[in-house]
This record gives sequence, C-alpha cells and structure tokens, in this order.
Amino acid sequence: MSAWAVGDVHGMSARLEALLDRLDGRADALVFLGDYWDKGPDSPGVLDRLIALAGRRRCTFLLGNHEFAWLRYLAGEAREAFLLRYGGVATLSAYAGRALGEAEAAAVLADRGRVRALFPPAHLAFVEGLVASHDTGAALCVHGALSRGFGDAELADHALEALVFNRWDRDGDDRTWRGRVIVCGHTPRATRPVAALATVCIDTGACLEDGRLTALDLETFTWVQDDGTTGTAAPAALAA
Repeated sequence: MSAWAVGDVHGMSARLEALLDRLDGRADALVFLGDYWDKGPDSPGVLDRLIALAGRRRCTFLLGNHEFAWLRYLAGEAREAFLLRYGGVATLSAYAGRALGEAEAAAVLADRGRVRALFPPAHLAFVEGLVASHDTGAALCVHGALSRGFGDAELADHALEALVFNRWDRDGDDRTWRGRVIVCGHTPRATRPVAALATVCIDTGACLEDGRLTALDLETFTWVQDDGTTGTAAPAALAA
C-alpha cells in the first residue's frame, strides 16, 4: 500500500486540489501533517475538501499548531495574540464571508461564542478529532518535532504543545525515533523538501506567493508538488 504525507495546507484550497489531482492513482493512503487553517484565503474550502476526501480514501489528519491554538482559544485560553499575528484574521474573514481588519478581528475574538458560531459543526468536529502523530513502522509523522532528549520514550508521554510547536532544526533532535525516520511540517525552509540526518521536512510554504504544497511517499521518499515538480528527499540515516 502506498502512503503519502502532505505538508501544511494553510487555507490554500486551489493548491490542495492540484496536489490531490497529482496523487490520483498514486496514493492508497494519505497522512496530512496539520495546519489546515490560517494564513491562506480559503480555510473553509480546505476543510470541506478534506472531510469529503476522508469519505472516499484512507486518510489520517494530524493536529497542527494552528488548530491547537484555535482549540485552546475555544476552550478559554488566551491565544488571541497568536491567532491575530499568525494568520487567524484570514480564517475569521473566510468564515465570516467578508474581509476583516485586525481591529475588527480582535473584536470578534473577544466573543468566543460568536467565533464558535462561525465554524460549521462538521469543521469543529474535524478539528477536534485531529491526532498527534502517525506511525507507519518506517516513518513517524508529526507536525513539529520531538523534543530534544525525548529519546525513544512513549509518544503518549510527549507534551502535545511541544510536539506541534517544536522546530525540528532548533527545538528537536535530528534523530530517529525507535528506528523511524521523522517526517514533519511546520518549519518552512525552502520551496523544496529538506532532508537531514533522520528527518524530512515537507513544509514548503504553500501559503507563500512562491511556495508549494508537497506530498512525500513515505516508503521511497520521492515527492511531488502541486505544480508537478518532483524529486527525492531521502534522509542520510537510511544510507547508514
């Protein structure tokens, strides 16, 4: 069975559609690495597409730091500053059906009940059902990175907020976990996937003007992007 991981979508529904077209007939299963909301213009369209896709294809949806922040905000935590600074205005605008300025978005965020009412129940259920990681046996898929010094401990013991917010090149070890290669998003480094010793990062800035949305074959480490560009990003640990 061919399983592919998909990087951070960030509201870019057109790029998501183009990439799914590229994967048609290639991927038996898809693992999405999180960050479906924020920054891009069509977060609602992204969730509609993913919910529909899950009804026809085997999919696993990971929690990204942006969904984490929204869920914690809806639960009553003070996450407004993060949401306003890192793309939440675009999400609120898309769900409200009109462009909001930052001041107006801040006023909306002051009323959690009003915000919750903007999100369709199916979208909230989707986000509330996201999982922290996915283990294929050869690759461990996470949004951010395992914390330095975590070693081969049980993943259930890893702090969830760190798992989604860690940067693999700053906060996380570039090492395997129980022999698995780590496949992550969250840390855009280039418009092409970056392979290191034991990590492959496939956040290629889909929400940026010159960015791409990337999918990675979790067995061969070949990749394809929404514009049709292809390549290979095998971590050095595989050759050891």
